[in-house]
Amino acid sequence: HEAELRQAQRRSFGFEVRVGPSSATHRGIGAGAGVFVDGMARMGAVLALYPGVVFYPSDLMKLPTGTERFKGNEHLILRYDRTLLDASASSLALVPGTALSCPLAVAHRVNHPPPGGGANALAFLVELSAAGGP
Repeated sequence: HEAELRQAQRRSFGFEVRVGPSSATHRGIGAGAGVFVDGMARMGAVLALYPGVVFYPSDLMKLPTGTERFKGNEHLILRYDRTLLDASASSLALVPGTALSCPLAVAHRVNHPPPGGGANALAFLVELSAAGGP
């Protein structure tokens, strides 16, 4: 099944995205897994999607413990409009399996570039509706 997905990615996009062991470190500690692009991606191509549970600013105000629930969570991303995406294991357990089966739903596994190194990809806001379209 995975080999079939990789081949489909290469046919459709010209590249495949995979998660594998990372050589990145942070303060001497290994980063675990990272995201890799095999093949050639065109400038502006969507390489990965950030899966998770969405918390709008109004949702955050209603949480019984406030933002304490996110303490120590390394899988958060805050958008420009103060919408928070949580891709922690506990939040991903709430996401429908069909959404997580998308081979591009791995942006939460991307590591930061090493000190002094530049990023080779940029985060860009793409909002999808619950119906699955922009």
